[in-house]
Amino acid sequence: MTEISKLIGLKRKAKKDGWLQYIVTGADEYALLEGYTFDHKKAEHVCTFFEKFLVLPKQQTPFILLDWQRYDILHPLYGWMRPDGNRRFREGYIEVPKKNGKSTFAAGIGLYMLFGDGEKGSEVYCCANARDQANIVWNIAAGMVELSPYIKNLAELVPSRYRIVKNSQSYFLSWSSDHSTKDGPDIHCAICDEIHEWAGAGREFFDKIKYGGAARSQPLCPLCITTAGSDRFSLCFELHTTARQILDGVITNQVSFFPKIYGVDREKIESDQDYWKSPEAWQEANPSYGEILNPDMFIDNVRECENDPAKKSAFLRYRLGYWTEADSPWIDMNVWRENSGVYDAEWFEGKQCFVGLDLASKEDTTAISYVFPYKKTAEGKIHYKIKVKIFCPKEKIKERSRKLGVRYDLWADQGFLIPTEGDVIDHEIVFDHILKDSEIYNIKELRYDRKGAEFIIATMQRRLPGIELLPFGQGMLSMSDPTKGFYRALKLKRCEHFNHPVLTWMAGNCVVEVDAHENEKLTKKKSKDKIDGVIATVMGFAGASIYEREPRKFSVYGAKNFDELLPNL
Repeated sequence: MTEISKLIGLKRKAKKDGWLQYIVTGADEYALLEGYTFDHKKAEHVCTFFEKFLVLPKQQTPFILLDWQRYDILHPLYGWMRPDGNRRFREGYIEVPKKNGKSTFAAGIGLYMLFGDGEKGSEVYCCANARDQANIVWNIAAGMVELSPYIKNLAELVPSRYRIVKNSQSYFLSWSSDHSTKDGPDIHCAICDEIHEWAGAGREFFDKIKYGGAARSQPLCPLCITTAGSDRFSLCFELHTTARQILDGVITNQVSFFPKIYGVDREKIESDQDYWKSPEAWQEANPSYGEILNPDMFIDNVRECENDPAKKSAFLRYRLGYWTEADSPWIDMNVWRENSGVYDAEWFEGKQCFVGLDLASKEDTTAISYVFPYKKTAEGKIHYKIKVKIFCPKEKIKERSRKLGVRYDLWADQGFLIPTEGDVIDHEIVFDHILKDSEIYNIKELRYDRKGAEFIIATMQRRLPGIELLPFGQGMLSMSDPTKGFYRALKLKRCEHFNHPVLTWMAGNCVVEVDAHENEKLTKKKSKDKIDGVIATVMGFAGASIYEREPRKFSVYGAKNFDELLPNL
């Protein structure tokens, strides 16, 4: 029997047994072929626990499940079984907009895993990046326990320690990364709340959670329940991407990961500027629309957004489950991605370029950006190609990965981040790269921040006399025009950056500072994370754009009006 005919036969049997609706993804089909089955009794067992034993704290009424909670989440999560009789799903990711009742639902799942799952010595944790957030789910669960005449007699509440104790070995505990002292918990269930907020040490905390259930026969560790986020380099977006790829059929062999994403259709939002204001969009994104969520609330929210456009981003993200970019971003990341270009290594050999060098601090990242101007024959307009090199002290990579919540370690392995030995930047290594690159590219000039650049500039003056070295201030007057010019070039799709992942992450972090005269510059203080690569690129762009306008017969610092020297973009 071929695999296709076997799958058809198994689906036919599933339909006869009444559970075909739970075979949705390619991963479900893969599981089916591997002998996984569905148990209606176990699927309904958890639902019965909710509706018979749990009471909603605010309403003080029985917890009657909504259809999406019962059929989209609990049935598949608890009904799918492995060939050995244990549950199929060991971890999960549920993304749903705010106010759909996710925290209350998560609290109920935690209580079932403590009281209803039949696990001896069950350790259940509600986890978050900060204690206050972790306590939200715990407080709801504690309220349910107090109101349930059945569970109350089985449990001891210890509010001072945020514990619900079933017996000496079974408990439900609030746990956060800022109070993470447990090294080896034996986790049966870990509910990770609002994981889009898990920056910095949250990634290390998540790894501790993920492997904490290894000794259990059927853990749910972790079960992430979150709203959409804004950081596409975050742990949350990695999980979102995995879930989306399973749902879209890109990943078919990851059978233990449960994915569920509620949100508006991105293509509709991006192709129809008014779609976000429609009841169709609101209902599409919110499974509790019309039940927990009042449609009038959405009408009020839309009116607020029309009066204050700055609120639209928050509405898209929190009400419609639409992944936005960083708060107050300098550049729309859709525009950035449109400038990716197609990389051709041979093109750069011997080509003229202008370099920006941002040394930052010795313990942090240093960036070199090579900006290559060229003209497209058909238009005669200036376009640019950008190559960057970003350095980080080798001994700081793990620390930066943990604190910033991004994969410095992975970028280093992939060659996008260059480690230098020790715990401070080795400027000689940076110089060596510039020296080698000067043999490949025709470097016309290098602009640098005066601060901390004495050694490398003195070395370059001795060994690379053919490159013009220009100190470049980081103040508003020096940075404003090249910042605006680079922005215009991006908007007009004339800056190919080849989607370098570190530079792309930094571009998403950028925030501009504007003065009373409408001068603007990228600000490291207000930007979300590191932006050194973009700063270096703006400095290189300053030289490339001026030179292309008029070959250098002057110093930029002698010009009366810098904007006149920028190309007509």
